[in-house]
Amino acid sequence: LEEQGIEYSKQGFFRAVELGNETAIRLFLQAGVDVNLQNTAGWTPLMVAIFTSSESAANMLIDAGAKLDVQDARGYGPLHWAAYR
Repeated sequence: LEEQGIEYSKQGFFRAVELGNETAIRLFLQAGVDVNLQNTAGWTPLMVAIFTSSESAANMLIDAGAKLDVQDARGYGPLHWAAYR
């Protein structure tokens, strides 16, 4: 992760997903990061991947067990954001 310029932290994981950095996402997943973490807005990494139109990142997260039925602080879930995008 250091070589990718991303710190090993919750924020770093969200940043890797936001950037669509598949190498960093894979490293986080291999390290056992919780794929269903939520940020202060209640967004999960899957929601971020969907909102930033990173299909490959979204697929990686789904394959790793990302929940599809989780909701953010406003009551929206990954499928809402997919339809929006």
